[in-house]
Amino acid sequence: MLCLCPGIWRWFPQESDRGTRLSSNLGTMGVEIWSDLELAWRLRDKSGEPADWIMVQQDAETDIAVDLALRIFQAASVPTRVVGYGAPPVLDALREPRSYDVLIVQVSRESLVWRQRYPQSLMTPALTVSLQAEGEDASGVFFDGTTRACVYRKGVGPTEAQVQDADVVEGARAIGIGLDSPGMSDIGLVEGIIVDRAFLDDRAHQALEISTLEEVREAGWDIPQQLPALLAAIAITRSRDVSPALIAGVLSLP
Repeated sequence: MLCLCPGIWRWFPQESDRGTRLSSNLGTMGVEIWSDLELAWRLRDKSGEPADWIMVQQDAETDIAVDLALRIFQAASVPTRVVGYGAPPVLDALREPRSYDVLIVQVSRESLVWRQRYPQSLMTPALTVSLQAEGEDASGVFFDGTTRACVYRKGVGPTEAQVQDADVVEGARAIGIGLDSPGMSDIGLVEGIIVDRAFLDDRAHQALEISTLEEVREAGWDIPQQLPALLAAIAITRSRDVSPALIAGVLSLP
């Protein structure tokens, strides 16, 4: 077995070399290739009850979303640690004597190069979140194996197509976030009100008010530029049943 770190692709001058030349050569020798994420996943339960993994595909917008989600979880007394790209490695959290209920795992594009498709990959994160606004890659490998919900960006970028391509665990839902009126199982806006139609029982007929655009602007958030990140943080924390009132309180203190 060989575990490959995300940066190894830089050893290859051609984009096409990343997932073909090394993997095919090792494959002919019978060597199984794991990504760094795969290794961490397989070790997650070696020191107690494993935490829920919330995987976030890293970019500038998700940096804001992850920071906000962490603050909301802390306010809700949910033991949480941010790991992965731009943060300590996942294995650091697994070695700690304390336990976490949630690991927010930031995933770079390079970390996905060596990830196998589900079910060949055993990874089954609770939630996967991507706000990718550009690109044409329709592969759903990032969302593969999701057990609870895939959170994607409606109408912008490739994430909706990626969710459609993903192989997820039966029962996992697609949660769209957008700046328009939300459909059932979405999070969005209704007449300037941020509402959740994703994480409640009667999604067909009800919505939960989280906050208003006026309130978050007054709190100092850059609206509409930062709104997708705020909606993503709301989706992350509502997936753990954090109350709308508590989320609104943290949104009022950027």
